[in-house]
Amino acid sequence: MACRDGAIVLSKCLHDSKSLTRLDLSENCLGDEGCAAVATLLHAKSSLVHLVLDTNKISVAGVSALAAVLPSALALRSLGLAHNQLCHAGVRPIAFVSFGPLEVLDLRGNIMDERAARVLADGVVHSEAIAKIDVRENINSREAMSILGRAIRDRTRRFKAKERKEKLAARKAKKPHTAGETLPAMNYYWVEPHELRPLPGTSAVAVAVSKACTIS
Repeated sequence: MACRDGAIVLSKCLHDSKSLTRLDLSENCLGDEGCAAVATLLHAKSSLVHLVLDTNKISVAGVSALAAVLPSALALRSLGLAHNQLCHAGVRPIAFVSFGPLEVLDLRGNIMDERAARVLADGVVHSEAIAKIDVRENINSREAMSILGRAIRDRTRRFKAKERKEKLAARKAKKPHTAGETLPAMNYYWVEPHELRPLPGTSAVAVAVSKACTIS
């Protein structure tokens, strides 16, 4: 109760801050209500770039509150939700909004399985910003690797098709083509260092070692 109330007070105090870029509230027992209070900080004029909510007993209700405001939190680049209580249903709200403006999502140490991989894959395919998803200590099957690998390939094909379409339109209009959005590389999607390897056909995927898989 005290932690939740503290989060509410803190959120009210920081709501209009123009200089806060990083907020780490790890290990504060926020729960879903406290997480919802912190979510009020994520608005269009927010300066927050990095938000860490590791080890806070957050489940689907808390993530839903975050996901509801993610698309408008244009400054936010990384979100830490490691060691909470997230299963496939818990990550669905964020994947549904294609991770918003997020480039980094830390999901280590939750309770996700290959169903969560399918949910994340749906979000990856439609995201134009996400570059890193840390799922160590979670997904533990070859099927999960294949699911995320296919999602990465599908996204690559979609961006390439879009680029070709833009070039063709520019050629028809006899205008010089300017490069469109740059496809972010999916740096890693597996959990154990000894298992880190790209799938066949995913040579463009740069798989990071364990030490590189930390939220910046």
